Amino acid sequence: MNKRRYNTDKKTIRSDGKMAFSPQGRAVADRRIDAQKLSRIQKKLGTNDTFSDEFKAAFDPKTEYGQILERVQLETELDAARKTITALRKYPDDPDCQRILDGMWAKPIQRKKDFPLCPIWRHERETRLIFAAQSRYVFPRVTEELYLVTIVFDFAENLDQLEECMVAAHKGMQGAVANMGRKRHGVVMAGTLEFDLKTFDDLTTEPKSISLLRELSVTATDAGGWTLTGHFFTRVPHRDVLEDWLRKTYPSSTPSWRRVQFDQVKQNKKLLDHLSKILSYANKMPMALFKPPTRKTKGGERKTADKLMRRMSAAFYGATMNTHVDQSVIDLNAAIVQWAKFVDRVGPKLLYYSVESSHAQKWYSESELDYIRVTDADTTTDEDRRGDDGMNDGEHKIELHRDHGLLPPFEVLPHLKGRVRELRSRPLTYDAEWDSMTDCSGINPVTHYHDFDQWTVRP
Repeated sequence: MNKRRYNTDKKTIRSDGKMAFSPQGRAVADRRIDAQKLSRIQKKLGTNDTFSDEFKAAFDPKTEYGQILERVQLETELDAARKTITALRKYPDDPDCQRILDGMWAKPIQRKKDFPLCPIWRHERETRLIFAAQSRYVFPRVTEELYLVTIVFDFAENLDQLEECMVAAHKGMQGAVANMGRKRHGVVMAGTLEFDLKTFDDLTTEPKSISLLRELSVTATDAGGWTLTGHFFTRVPHRDVLEDWLRKTYPSSTPSWRRVQFDQVKQNKKLLDHLSKILSYANKMPMALFKPPTRKTKGGERKTADKLMRRMSAAFYGATMNTHVDQSVIDLNAAIVQWAKFVDRVGPKLLYYSVESSHAQKWYSESELDYIRVTDADTTTDEDRRGDDGMNDGEHKIELHRDHGLLPPFEVLPHLKGRVRELRSRPLTYDAEWDSMTDCSGINPVTHYHDFDQWTVRP
């Protein structure tokens, strides 16, 4: 095999002059833009009426929308969208199918209603989250506080149970954040809930699936079911507190299998690549549904998939399926339709999870931490170091809150008592006011000082 030179180009300027979100995104977009023949993206979009002209225009390099060509799994997403539309079209008398189809064909840019089945809507949402995280919480100086957290929440025998599991997972995450708040610790999380369709063979041969079912005291049935896993990009200074609570809430009695996994973000990795990867987990389609071909093939893959879906029908329709569904008409298209209806029904409220806790909102910005370090270096005595955060020699304290003193007992500063704004935990959101009031990136500490209280005091 002839080896190719490894590409070490880490720049983020695309070949068309646009600034990419990340080096990986730049490389992916350049490959698609510079394709000599009809690109794979254009082939996925096709020339028929499966996708609207407006939808197709969003992926044309000349009319690209929101740098969507940087999406790593874009081909897979478009393939799944095509198969979903094809399946929905098989049921012209089903009002839910027609309503979802209308949504798929509606104007795709900046939709007024959430529509997680649309790749363009998902791209918009992920872009907003990445921007919010980067502007406030995710930067190189705090890499040691950044983790990729994976939690295997539950197993469901059918989609109705899966929805209940998703509700319970959200309550569990809220409980984790509340526990951190009681200890006056902050946490920021942004991620997705991934539900993966598992066959009977998967559940009885995969070590992870075997361990999960044993932990939950569940016996695999011929119909298989769904595993629910959460993937979260997390900033948490006190990892031990969050991890301890999660491990007690989601225990794993098998030593070789960890139901809760913390993987620290490496210093040499690009933070935005990590963010994009985690947020895109919701775009992962169940392989059993979307890997088989759309049409019949000589190898019989389509026929095998239809047969498998009939055997797994209870995973889609529940235990009462025989009372209202003719099992003879269940095939891969019918299964995809049930999956699409489920995604449409639960919506982004259950598919995604993000939070910036009230204590996390008090953290200093990247430029403020830089300013503190510069002013620390310029002082000579302990009395002069009124802004000392202990960041000398490459170290710094964690969990610094802008309304507290930098030394124990870490209580609200006297001049701020009764004046600080009230904060509550909320979904991760870009805050232009905070961004403006905490940005001291161009300050000259010789002639100016930064007012740390400016945003702290309630308007």
